[in-house]
Amino acid sequence: MTHSVHTNDQPAAEALRLLYAPVLDELARVEQMLKREMRSDYPFVKDLVQYGVMLGGKRLRPALLLLAAKAAGEANDDHITLATVVEMIHTAT
Repeated sequence: MTHSVHTNDQPAAEALRLLYAPVLDELARVEQMLKREMRSDYPFVKDLVQYGVMLGGKRLRPALLLLAAKAAGEANDDHITLATVVEMIHTAT
């Protein structure tokens, strides 16, 4: 017996879009930093990095960190770096 599961991801996608809206510029900077820092001259590592980081994802952890920074005042360069590190750790584990 098989079951079909039908989900509607539009409400979730809309919720994420609204969540990310206040930090879109900062998330773009996180992406730039990830691409700059997560590279390697070793082919195997390069493939892993490309698979794990360059394909993107929801980037929920960096978004939450940046939203918290903005709620406490502003998101500055240190927050961008920290959000990038959080995503690197998440990707590595």
